[in-house]
Parts: sequence; C-alpha cells; structure tokens
Amino acid sequence: MKKIAVICTALLLAGCIEQAPAKNIQRIKTYQLNAYNEIAEVCIDGVVYLLYQPYKGGGITPKINANYDVYICNP
Repeated sequence: MKKIAVICTALLLAGCIEQAPAKNIQRIKTYQLNAYNEIAEVCIDGVVYLLYQPYKGGGITPKINANYDVYICNP
C-alpha cells in the first residue's frame, strides 16, 4: 500500500518540477470576448501561443495557420 502511495505521489509531482520562467513570456495582443473571458496572444520561446483566460480555468495552444505551421515571433 505504501508503494502505491509513493508511486502516485511521484507521478503527480513529475509535472510540477520545471516551470517556464515568467520573464520569457511577452504579451502581444489581447482580445476581450466579454466581461469575464479573453484570448491573449503571447510569445514564448519564439512561438506565438493563444491563451484562453475565462473566469475559471483556461487553456493554451499554439497559434497555427491553414497549413498547420506555427506562427513565430521575435522573443
């Protein structure tokens, strides 16, 4: 039972080890959808990402064109 607890704890913490430094993130544009939701374009390591920031939760995805190529930016 202890082995299972240790393995589960290790798996849960594995994703929390490395975080991107906040100084490498540059906001490019912000689109306000309504009073609580917005979509922001940010530059992270030379790639443009779309951040969906609702009242709760949110998500991140790379911005792509019709050929599924990512947009690049100057960091």
